[in-house]
Amino acid sequence: MKATVKEPWHIYTQQVSNAGLAMPTQISLKKNSNIQLIDATKEKGIEKEHEQSSYYSKGVIFTQSLKLKSKEKTNLNFTIQYMACTNGMCLPPKTEKFSISFNTDSLVALKSSANDSSTLIKEEDNTKQANVFILKDAKDKEHSLSEFKGKYVLVDFWASWCKPCRAENPNLIKAYKEFKSKNFEIISISLDQNKDSWIRAVKKDSLSWLNLLDKTNSESTVANMYGVITVPSNFLIDPDGKIVAKDLKGEKLQTKLSEIFKN
Repeated sequence: MKATVKEPWHIYTQQVSNAGLAMPTQISLKKNSNIQLIDATKEKGIEKEHEQSSYYSKGVIFTQSLKLKSKEKTNLNFTIQYMACTNGMCLPPKTEKFSISFNTDSLVALKSSANDSSTLIKEEDNTKQANVFILKDAKDKEHSLSEFKGKYVLVDFWASWCKPCRAENPNLIKAYKEFKSKNFEIISISLDQNKDSWIRAVKKDSLSWLNLLDKTNSESTVANMYGVITVPSNFLIDPDGKIVAKDLKGEKLQTKLSEIFKN
């Protein structure tokens, strides 16, 4: 299986270990009584300089040796879960289903679905009304955006496995310390699937504001409600509940808040 990666994206190896800041590519093969798997799935980067790296920026070839026990027609079903990132953002982990047919006229690999998420990234009007949501904190207590009516609120989408998100957290901490007393709040919404990983990251990064957990892989998630494709992503909401800015990263957040609270 050959995976081609478009610049400036990269995907991770099966063995990546980077303090939880990346999710490894996971290939899960379904058991089949007519197929004997030989050794584990191997991988090789397409570009030599990245063979020993924890990610592949141009592509990777995965190979799996196997033995067919009979000449009967059979299918090997498997899933590939992967995460794609750039140096500045990540797509949430995605799972694709595949099926390869053996002992037929031709060897065919079928993917269950195709969706190039990069084509979904687009600019939207920054002055629309923010969607009200209800999510739970680490103690399973529900919180609503409506609790913060009358304040400027930065709704920040992130995840523990997102390295660019973790690198951005110090900027949020700096802004929170400076503007908290001036009617400003932050709500961080994590896309983590693992609750423990999320809680550890909140503690390690010293995120002292409200932290909530979104449910991933569902059309009803708050991330989908806000049209979030990559993380980190954030939305600045004014006291009237309108989105007045988005993706305020680095010094952009500090500059915007300084403009708002200059008086």
